[in-house]
Amino acid sequence: MQWRHPRRNMGRGFRSSYDAEHLQRNTKVHRMAALHRRPLAAFLIIAACAGASVHAADDCVARIDAGLASVDRAQDVQRTREASNDLQLNRDLCQGRLDLLDARFALSDDFEACRRQGAAFSDQVIKTLTRASDNLADMKAAWIRTCGPQMKD
Repeated sequence: MQWRHPRRNMGRGFRSSYDAEHLQRNTKVHRMAALHRRPLAAFLIIAACAGASVHAADDCVARIDAGLASVDRAQDVQRTREASNDLQLNRDLCQGRLDLLDARFALSDDFEACRRQGAAFSDQVIKTLTRASDNLADMKAAWIRTCGPQMKD
């Protein structure tokens, strides 16, 4: 029997070159029924998505906790810098206040995004960040009044 490339037999109604090759060898092609594969695939996809969402929620909580700690440290550094300058504001101290305000806005946005994704936070974190979120507009207005003239120079 002369060897022929299996893909050349595709025109005879074979589903794949694999089928054509097994026809030439007179071997049976065992296929898993598509009906059994689809529910398994769907189950695996759903399980992966559920696991990913739980993992994402845990990442959100850890990221927010780290962000709170970072903002607290930055606030302490800013207070120390202002106290060492006898509470006299200058351009550098105002820039520090602005950076701190930006960090608070970013943390508030991240917190709200995590809550929309279903992340569960402790009552203290929710209370702290909700209060901070409510005060952000007032803090920005206070920064403009206090540091606006310093930043123009």
